[in-house]
Amino acid sequence: MILNPENVPEEAIPEGWRFLEDTDLPINHTPCRLWYPSFGRFHNSTNSLGKNILWTYIVPKDDHQPPIKVNSNMEMHHALQEVFFLVQGSPDATEHDKLCNQILNIVRSFV
Repeated sequence: MILNPENVPEEAIPEGWRFLEDTDLPINHTPCRLWYPSFGRFHNSTNSLGKNILWTYIVPKDDHQPPIKVNSNMEMHHALQEVFFLVQGSPDATEHDKLCNQILNIVRSFV
């Protein structure tokens, strides 16, 4: 089900974006943009978290990936290993790189 509590018209959605859906919850998207009713458009910032159920959000169309669901400790271990190897070796040059290194430090002891 599409989550559009503010009844934003579909023509207000920029190309390549879509409304947040109930299957996306808990929010698993970066970037996520928030509707600004006073301006009649979605905010350009993409760092919204999509947590307020009274607001309307959009996420990229091509970024629709279901969250990883794990059913066992072994599956969790493999998921954490995958995260570890994806972010390993990032320089601290950008904010994204810094985030990758923070994630790496969190999961390092589980890998």
